[in-house]
Amino acid sequence: MKSICAVTLLAGLLWGCGDNQSGPGLDYTLEPPAAVRAFSADSTHVRVHWDRSVSATESNFGGYLLSWGTVTDTLSASVLRFTAGPLPPGLTQFTLRSRRTDGRVSAPISISWAPAARFDASPLVIYEIDDSTSGRPTGIDAGTQTTNPIAVVITPSAEGTLDFFLQGRAGQPLLLSSANQYLSAWNVTLFSTESIAAPTLDTALAAFPAGITFSLLNVPVADNTIYFARIEGAPGEVHYIRIHVRVPAGTFPSRAIEVRLSLQRAPGVPVAAARPSPLRRLPLLAVCAPS
Repeated sequence: MKSICAVTLLAGLLWGCGDNQSGPGLDYTLEPPAAVRAFSADSTHVRVHWDRSVSATESNFGGYLLSWGTVTDTLSASVLRFTAGPLPPGLTQFTLRSRRTDGRVSAPISISWAPAARFDASPLVIYEIDDSTSGRPTGIDAGTQTTNPIAVVITPSAEGTLDFFLQGRAGQPLLLSSANQYLSAWNVTLFSTESIAAPTLDTALAAFPAGITFSLLNVPVADNTIYFARIEGAPGEVHYIRIHVRVPAGTFPSRAIEVRLSLQRAPGVPVAAARPSPLRRLPLLAVCAPS
């Protein structure tokens, strides 16, 4: 719930509203952890990463506190990643603070992330499609709340399941393409304008790409790259997915790629929500009332 704050000048420094009110346990001089990020380890666990606090060299630096729901874990100064779970479907907010050995803590840094089903142990292989050749027409059914991703042969019977395929042309680069680029009546998959060079799906992010970035029907294929997609699959369901592309192989018209997938099964929930900005120190007294 947002707050409406009536602000009065005060000769002092306070940190804002709600959970971040001043108190005997809050140390303004203690720097919070840096660069908080996360990824879905599996369908019930999230791995949170961070960089060491700049205060970590101080003699009374005690480590970190990671909280989610009703759980708080006390972690040593050497720990910079933690796997949390089991977690319910949907977004969970993780709050991370630095701590002193005497129990005082820094202002919090938060990230929201949702566990997602992982399909990277046995990669799926898909082959390019070119209308001028017989080729090997295969694509990907990215799965739903109850089904897992599979490679599918592109036939009329695949109309309700195909989500994306590999498009090729003689002398042209390969493209990951939305199913409706094959036939306009088929499922619409929108790729984000953002992608990440990465050797595996185990790449921690500070945020999932914003909704406005999901605007592309095709993206060029690059080896060891994570693409983000919004899948309009089963009726009434929209799922978000990370696609890791690896090992382009073969020659036209039988080029192929391996894909490894991380699927957010909860409809309409992105893998992550943008991390809130760190709270600012204000030379003000903030008096908060629920809106």
